[in-house]
Amino acid sequence: MHCPNAINPARLSKCGAIGVGIVSSPYLSKARDFAAALLLVFFALATVAEGAQDTQTPDLSEQPEFSQWLADLRAEALTRGISAELFDVVTKGIVPAEEVLERDRHQPEFRLTFDRYLKRTVTDARVERGRELLNKHSALLREVHERYGVQPRFLVAFWALESNFGEYTGNFSVIEAVLTLAYDT
Repeated sequence: MHCPNAINPARLSKCGAIGVGIVSSPYLSKARDFAAALLLVFFALATVAEGAQDTQTPDLSEQPEFSQWLADLRAEALTRGISAELFDVVTKGIVPAEEVLERDRHQPEFRLTFDRYLKRTVTDARVERGRELLNKHSALLREVHERYGVQPRFLVAFWALESNFGEYTGNFSVIEAVLTLAYDT
């Protein structure tokens, strides 16, 4: 059942490992929960301007006040179909994370050649797992593609590279990290 408006913010829960509010509703499966959070992340990423990043960690105090920037982002999110309740619950208490910026500027992947990076990250096992999950979640991924234009293979590839299909959740709130990076740009 496709019911994006059935998301009930009153039922939002915390994902313990990363502290990200993920939709938890009897109407949505775990795959849909993941997709809802992922779509909010992709929405925030879409606000990031293209271009080379400075290798210096900027002083965020020199940029527009975060609360005003977040209010502007909220207004844009509402025009793109994200409910005010969902946006408010997911972004409650979010502040820019300086450590996220520092790590972004010094990613180990940037020190590898493309060939070495590819050999390390695109393993036969990961490709096989990706194919399995692409098939398993094909209906949901098709819905996401139809609604947002993101091809299923790219979603699964990002899922693989960024979290090894959810096995690595990191030490930061995904929403806080993505909003910090979007605000910094």
